[in-house]
Amino acid sequence: PMPLFAHLSTILSKEGGKLSKRQGATSINDFCKQGYLSESMVNYLALLGWSPSEEGREILRLDELVTEFNLERVNRSPAVFDPEKLNWVNRNHLKRLGPDSIAGLAIPYWQKNGWIPGQIPPQTRTWIAEVVGAVLGYLDKVEDVVRESGLIFQYDASEFVKSQHQNFLLQEEIEVIEEFHRQLEECDDISVEIYREIIANVKRTTGQKGRGLFHPIRLALTAQDSGPELDKLIPIFENGKRLDLPVPILGVRERVEAFLQCLQ
Repeated sequence: PMPLFAHLSTILSKEGGKLSKRQGATSINDFCKQGYLSESMVNYLALLGWSPSEEGREILRLDELVTEFNLERVNRSPAVFDPEKLNWVNRNHLKRLGPDSIAGLAIPYWQKNGWIPGQIPPQTRTWIAEVVGAVLGYLDKVEDVVRESGLIFQYDASEFVKSQHQNFLLQEEIEVIEEFHRQLEECDDISVEIYREIIANVKRTTGQKGRGLFHPIRLALTAQDSGPELDKLIPIFENGKRLDLPVPILGVRERVEAFLQCLQ
């Protein structure tokens, strides 16, 4: 018998026209190279011109798509390819995957930058998973680990200070950093617990709290205005400095010392 044929809606650009490379169209292989998960691509492409029965449920595994799909819910209107929506879908699938699994996918991107060795011992692999866990919430796709982990591998207080206006730090913020540094000098190893004790001491000594306390400390430790939680970064800095990596990782004390030197 003659088979019945059907196809999903035509996919258009955000401008409503035909997709072209100028508008961001690319091959599936290129999406994979950027670090879009295959399950994310299947999930997103399925949503172009079709919707599941449960309203608002858009993050679906392949087996769930197979169970849910039927032609009756296919929309006749053209679908719009939205890169931001694809990023959202991929972010959700990355979070489902978790840091340990993403670490294996992220390693080639770091190796390409010369940050991670070719042969990775178990201790380094565990540390890499910690790094992924710290930056996971900032990733749209796996290749973003390079950008988001730059504050770990490429700390550069000098460049940051040069890029700021002359008095970008208030005197009381400098005093917070100096007191933080003084407290650090009294510690051999800096764990999260010790870091929290130091923060409490700095708060008591300087009278600063909230942004006035944590923002200058973040600047000193990361040379960035924002980023992952400091509680997650402290062990990454301290454990990373003990690893044999192509790019040495600076510990907490070394970072603060470098930052203060740049302020002189």
